[in-house]
Amino acid sequence: MLLTLLLLVMVICLGVQFFVIQQTLKQTDQQLEDIQRTIAQTRQAPGTHPYCRNCRFYGANRYIVCALHPEGWSEAEERCIDWEETTACDQSPLRK
Repeated sequence: MLLTLLLLVMVICLGVQFFVIQQTLKQTDQQLEDIQRTIAQTRQAPGTHPYCRNCRFYGANRYIVCALHPEGWSEAEERCIDWEETTACDQSPLRK
């Protein structure tokens, strides 16, 4: 009788824990969706293009694109004439 009661209490506790974990996962999923939506809405600096991030002169700043073209460059140009690929030395922690 006592063993049965103990087993029943354990099953109830496991059920409650499962419910709490399930609710926490739902909240975490919702927070992750909110973060992804915010990231998608984040504006890039005007004149920034996807390959700017791989350029040696990219400033990683939403207001200043780079040292050579602080306000970005014209959409009429196919590619920035000053673009230089980032090297391993440029990414060194000592350089930052």
